[in-house]
Amino acid sequence: MNDESLETRIGSRWLLYVGIVAIVVGVACFEKLAFDSGWISELARVVQGGVVGALLVWAGMWFIRAGYPLYGQIVCGGGIAVLYVSTYAAFNFYHLIDRLVAVDLMYVITAAAAWLADRQRSPGLALMAVGGGFAAPLLLPSPSAAPLALFGYETILIAGTVVLAGRRGWPALNAVSYGFTILTMLQWGDRFYAPSMYLTVEAFLTLFCAMYLTISGPLAVRGSAPILYYVASIAILAPYPSALLVFFIAMTVVAAVVSSRLEPVVRFVLWLSVALPLLVWCEVYGAPERLVVGLATVAAVYAMNLIAQTDVALLHLNGLGAYFAAHLLVDGVNPDATAALAAGFAVWHGALAVFVARRSRDRAVQYAALGFKLLAIAIFLQFHGAAAIAGWAAEGAVVIWLGLREDREWLRLGGVALVVLSALRLVAVQFSSPPFPYVVLLNARTACAAFVINLTYALAWVHARRQNGRERSTEVAIAIVAAKLLLLSTISSEIDAYWVSDGGTRFGREMTMSIAWALYATALVMLGLWRQYAPIRRLAIVVLTMTTLKVLTVDLPELDRLYRVASILGLGVALLATSYLYQRFRVLSRHEAQ
Repeated sequence: MNDESLETRIGSRWLLYVGIVAIVVGVACFEKLAFDSGWISELARVVQGGVVGALLVWAGMWFIRAGYPLYGQIVCGGGIAVLYVSTYAAFNFYHLIDRLVAVDLMYVITAAAAWLADRQRSPGLALMAVGGGFAAPLLLPSPSAAPLALFGYETILIAGTVVLAGRRGWPALNAVSYGFTILTMLQWGDRFYAPSMYLTVEAFLTLFCAMYLTISGPLAVRGSAPILYYVASIAILAPYPSALLVFFIAMTVVAAVVSSRLEPVVRFVLWLSVALPLLVWCEVYGAPERLVVGLATVAAVYAMNLIAQTDVALLHLNGLGAYFAAHLLVDGVNPDATAALAAGFAVWHGALAVFVARRSRDRAVQYAALGFKLLAIAIFLQFHGAAAIAGWAAEGAVVIWLGLREDREWLRLGGVALVVLSALRLVAVQFSSPPFPYVVLLNARTACAAFVINLTYALAWVHARRQNGRERSTEVAIAIVAAKLLLLSTISSEIDAYWVSDGGTRFGREMTMSIAWALYATALVMLGLWRQYAPIRRLAIVVLTMTTLKVLTVDLPELDRLYRVASILGLGVALLATSYLYQRFRVLSRHEAQ
């Protein structure tokens, strides 16, 4: 059965294909032989080719009516090919007709082939029609640009192909049309494109892309058409700042309209395709004379994305992207206004949070979180040193409180990150070179440290009060221990600053540091035993261990004898006092147990 089927396929189809190709090639070879031998003139040769083509089309139709549809369709296709070749030869080889006549003839042949393909439901004839129609401008190139004529013709071809492919279910036609469209645009652009034509070219590119997006298949065409359109549009409009802004707004409008029907990843890609080049535009083209139009475009893009947003990630990205774009524009005109700009964005999103709070609590929390991010940026831009650290810490505390109040763990963790960042920045400032003149304890960084430490204690209290059904003992302990460590860091930094600013010796600094650490650890033990709070006692043991290691590795080998003795004695007293306190605590615990 398989052998018989293969035999039938070879005999009925493959031989037919080879035969019709042989006839087309044979006719062309005969015409050339006849012309080279002087048997016929150029005109007779072209007319003869046209007659043969027409006869093949007529013969194909006769075979179709006789009940051989496949055979007849292939013969018709061969006739159409001969007609295309004859027309091309009449114009390009022999110059018997001018270009307009040749193009019109090819248009007529294409229309006839399309009509036959639709009537006979023949995808082969349809491919012949589409290929021939698009090949006409390539075979008969115009000596001038004529973009309206060429692209108008291509518009008709694409529209006809889309309709025919959809009507008969022939998606391959769209693929052929798409490939020829790209080829034609590249060939024309290489020969004729000039900057003055950018609006015409962009308009037709937009029209072509829109038509290919309406097709049902192939998916590769629908997927790649917008990408190629986007890349080509950016390349064409790049030298024209105002046109680029219009393109960004148009892209945003389209994305907003179709966003509800797209996957989140696609929505993100669409947003990114506008946001990134808009940021580049603000950096490259930002100038005082374009400030208003640039800010207006940023506001328009932001507003349309704000209205159409369905994704939490895009809500944050849209707000941050709009701010950074506006920042680039304003920074080139008035750098001092960038902090106020960030604060304005923060206030705006805070107002949005209040406005939508009753309708959507989740959305309100997201707007508030975005506002806090922008406020952190404003603090960073406006303040420096201790003021910036205090501002970040205060903002982080508010975010933590809001996260606990709304039972949003991600929001609470965001506030924790901001407080941790401010604490790390505080430690870095504490151990930097002190300014001159410097008053120990009565200075900005000590005041900032006191504020952050007390704020950390307050956060421990808030976590203890707002459990929200969760065990917060770990968070409370971390906050208390962090506050104690910040206090130790403050004590150490002030001791260091005192000896540096006073011009004292390193021996005195190291001795004072060791004694202070030992006394601080003893105080922690007393507090931990009094409050019966293990995390503080464990921290005290860690500090005592650090002090002991410092005395053994630094003070003993390096300090002068007097300082060395004082350091060792101070540590010894602290260790004895701590041990006594633990012994006393154990005795009292036994009495209470009895």
